[in-house]
Amino acid sequence: MEKKDKKSGKRGRGLDTIGKRILVLTIAILMTFQFCTPTFYGISFADEEGYLEETEQPVDEQAVEPAETPEEEVQAEEPQGEAADPVLDEAVTEEPEDEVPADTVDEQEEPAAPEEVEPAEPAAEEPAVEPAEEEPQDEPAKAPAVTAPASDAKGDGDGVESLCADIVNRMLEKHEYAKRVEVNMVSDYMFMKESPVTDNRSQEMAKLIANAVGIREDDGTITIRKAIGAEVIGMTVCPCAQESVREVDKSNLLKFLDEETCEKVLNTVTFASHNQRGVGTILIEVPEKEYIDGEKLIEIIESSMSSPISELLKRPDENAVVMNAHKNPVFVEDCVRTMNEKILEEFSYLPDDTLITTRQENHESIHRHNAYAEKVSTLGSLKEELNL
Repeated sequence: MEKKDKKSGKRGRGLDTIGKRILVLTIAILMTFQFCTPTFYGISFADEEGYLEETEQPVDEQAVEPAETPEEEVQAEEPQGEAADPVLDEAVTEEPEDEVPADTVDEQEEPAAPEEVEPAEPAAEEPAVEPAEEEPQDEPAKAPAVTAPASDAKGDGDGVESLCADIVNRMLEKHEYAKRVEVNMVSDYMFMKESPVTDNRSQEMAKLIANAVGIREDDGTITIRKAIGAEVIGMTVCPCAQESVREVDKSNLLKFLDEETCEKVLNTVTFASHNQRGVGTILIEVPEKEYIDGEKLIEIIESSMSSPISELLKRPDENAVVMNAHKNPVFVEDCVRTMNEKILEEFSYLPDDTLITTRQENHESIHRHNAYAEKVSTLGSLKEELNL
C-alpha cells in the first residue's frame, strides 16, 4: 500500500508541475500582448487610447529587418516572483537562427562590364588564281533530239521525221552496198479535247506517223525524203441513205399537209441514216529546213468528217454530236477532197513539189465491206485542180 501511495504522490507532483508551466506560459503570452503592439502591413492593432488606428509607415526597400517572433518576446518578459523552471527555460530560451545583415538583403551583384574586343584586322586578300584553260577535246557526235510537234514555226527541223532521216543516212553510210533504205515510225499521240456542250476535258488518242526514204544513186549521191503525218478516228454519215429516208418521209407528210408546210417540216427536222466510223490519214513530205505541226494535221482530219468524236460525252454532248453529224453527211471521197482543201489553206508556203497523201476509210455499219478513198499528189497539182 505504501508503494502505491508513493507512486500516486509522484503522479500528483508531476501534474502540479505541468499546471505551473501552463500557467506561466499563459501569463507570459498575456503580458506580451499587453506591452507589445505588433503592426502588420502598416496597421496598428492597439494604441494608448484603446482603439484601432490606421497608420502608414514607410518601408525601406534596401533593408528589411526581420520581425521579432513571439517566442523571443516571451523570453524578454519573464514573470517575476516565480521560480525558474529548467524545462521551461529549455523551451523558451532557444536561440534564433543567425540573422542576415540588413546591408546584404537587397544587395545585388552588378554585372561586369563587357570587355571591348578590338576587331581583328582583315587578312590581306590573296590574288585570285585564274583557272587554267582546258584544252578542247573532241566532242562525240550527238543524235538529233526527238520533239513532239508543238508549233508550225518554219526553219526548225527537229521533228520525228528528222530522226527517221538521220537513221536512214547512217544505214546508207554503214551499208555501202544498199541502194534504198526506208524507216517508218508510228506512235500513239495524246491530246486534250473539250466536249461540244458541257466543255468536259478528256484525253484523246491519235496516231502520229513519220517516215523517211533514202536512195543511193549510181554516182554515189544519197537523196533522202522524209514525211510527217497523222491518223485520226471520226464519224461519218451516209448521204445516200439519208436522202432516201427524206423522200419517204416527204411522201408521208404530203398525205395530210400542203406542199409549203411539208417543206418547212423537212427543213426543220433531222433525218436518220446509217453511220460509219471513219479513219482519216494525212502524210505530207517535209522539205529541208521546214517543220509541220502534227496537231494541225489532226485538226484537219477531224474537221473533214461529219463530226469529231470524244471519249467523254454527257447526254447534251451526245445529242450535239449526233445532230451535227446528220446535218453534215459525207462520202469517203468528200473527206479526202476536204482534207486537200484545208492542206492548201494551211501549208501553202511549202514548195510545189511537196508530196501529199490523203486517205479515208469508213467502216460500214450496214455492209460487210469498207468504203475507201485515197489521193496522192503534189502541192502544185492540187493548186491547179482547185484553181489556187
